[in-house]
Amino acid sequence: MAYFTDLELKDIKQMVGKLMEIAWRNTQDPFFLFTKSIYKDIGSRYQTDDHATLYIDKSSGELYDTTSSTALQAGKDFNDIATTTDTISLDYFAGHWTEKRYNVARLTEILKIVDPIQRMSEFTKSYGAKIQEYLIDAVMRRREALVSAFFENIETKQSFGENIIKSSVSGSDIFAFVNKTAGAEGEASLDSAYNAFAIQTDEHGNRLGRQMIKWAFVNQNLAAMEKLMNPSGLVQSEFKNITNMSGDQKHAVFYVDSSPDNACIFLSNQHSITMYGRSEVPKIEIKQDAEGLTVTVDDHAVIHARCGVGVVKNQPA
Repeated sequence: MAYFTDLELKDIKQMVGKLMEIAWRNTQDPFFLFTKSIYKDIGSRYQTDDHATLYIDKSSGELYDTTSSTALQAGKDFNDIATTTDTISLDYFAGHWTEKRYNVARLTEILKIVDPIQRMSEFTKSYGAKIQEYLIDAVMRRREALVSAFFENIETKQSFGENIIKSSVSGSDIFAFVNKTAGAEGEASLDSAYNAFAIQTDEHGNRLGRQMIKWAFVNQNLAAMEKLMNPSGLVQSEFKNITNMSGDQKHAVFYVDSSPDNACIFLSNQHSITMYGRSEVPKIEIKQDAEGLTVTVDDHAVIHARCGVGVVKNQPA
């Protein structure tokens, strides 16, 4: 049963897309700002053989993903890279909502409004909250959960056959630096991270030199980390702590860990963690059937770490 013409469906799709793009552009949520900062759009969903060429061979690194889910469809939000059957599946969506057939009258009235500005305004009033909750928030939760899953066991992750987080090195290691520290919580941990950044090298053995702390991920004491990363302007001191040396924006972010502790993961502007997906703002699909009108976003993302450069884990003793 059709409620809307193809032209009207196109109009609805454009209005939903515009609201999503505005939300993407204006978000100030620090966790989602991080997922945006590491996101790389690869344009389309992958086929099975794309994994070997695009990820494993070309990057010489490893992919990390999770089949655990905190969202709408457990087991289908992220795909286990070792199992490509889920990866090529097209029959799941990251978020959706359905306007039941007995609720489409309001939408029909909105589409009759000739003035495009007024039409968009009325559409926002009626459906803006649903787009935020069922589409935008759904995608944000999935991508943030993917980052949390990556950080939760980061010491077991490898790149170029070496651990990303290293407490010791040998002369034959590609990344001949230690990026696991044990500074006490507080400014000692900032100093430890800053010192660990200073000795990092790339895969060719070239030292990167001074790197500033930009992100601090914690799963327990967010309040204390906020104070460290953003010292109060009321403190009358020319030099508050090591992070104050950078004029760049700095963030303290809480991430979920099944066994939270006092560890913290620091990242510089040169961190090499990348989230690959089909588009930063997920594509919108709209269909109508006997139930009504259903709007979906089909999101897909995996995390890849090329090496340990720009990453430090501080684990207080």
